[in-house]
Amino acid sequence: GRAATSALDSGLTVVPVSLVKGLELDGVVVVEPADIVDDESMGLRALYVALTRATQRLTVVHARDLPICMR
Repeated sequence: GRAATSALDSGLTVVPVSLVKGLELDGVVVVEPADIVDDESMGLRALYVALTRATQRLTVVHARDLPICMR
């Protein structure tokens, strides 16, 4: 995927997990952790990267059951 900046809020950037490895961000929203585990070739490693990028705020949004490692 591509990184995209919202025209409504220049402080919001949407990026795939593969682009944030090694970065630190003030706030992170992780959407559907189970999809990350299912879709990414690195599975749980990709989820770990997504969950550990936030320095101040982490929000997890999900409709599906959380992966077993997050329960």
